[in-house]
Parts: sequence; structure tokens; C-alpha cells
Amino acid sequence: MQGRRRSQRPAPVVLRPEATMTNRPWTDAENDLIVADYFAMLADEVSGRSCNKAQHRRALAPLLQGRSEGSIEFKHQSISAVLKGFGETWITGSKRLQLPDKPCRCGGSLACA
Repeated sequence: MQGRRRSQRPAPVVLRPEATMTNRPWTDAENDLIVADYFAMLADEVSGRSCNKAQHRRALAPLLQGRSEGSIEFKHQSISAVLKGFGETWITGSKRLQLPDKPCRCGGSLACA
């Protein structure tokens, strides 16, 4: 008769720093980086050059201190919504968030988008 086998426990999940979530506010440096990235993509779109948004997110993620690609995409969508709200050109190939009708608490700064 064979001995009983212990059930194997699954290996613990180890999250990479870039895959962790953070709920902290965006810093000025992070906002500067993501806005610069957004306008680089917008310039490509306006000039007719192809732009790989996923590649932009992956390249930007390591610079944003643990922000996920989803968080970066959400911020890009927020920037699009703010620009559209101001009647400015925005990345049309990107889904845009719907902003509330009430004024922004910061007076329209992209930092709170």
C-alpha cells in the first residue's frame, strides 16, 4: 500500500514592483512624464505617424514608480477628457473618460484629471 501523498501547496504569488497597485496621488514628476508622453502620441497622430499606445504605456511604466499599465491608460484617458473639455485636440484613437459637468476642484489643471 502506498503512503499518502501530501497535497502540494501552490507557490506563493510574488508581485513584481511594476505590477503592484498604488493608491497614492500622482507626483508632479509623474504628471510631467505622462503628459509629455501623451503629447508625443498626440503629435504622432496629428502628423499621421503610427503610434503604438501599448508600447508607450510599457515604456513609461518603469518610470512611474509602480503604476500599472491600467493606471497609465486611465490617466491618458483623463488627459483626453480634459483636452476635449477645453475644446482642444485630443488623441481620437483613445477612449476618453466622461468628466462630470461640475468644475474641476483645481481650476482645470491636468494634475487632478
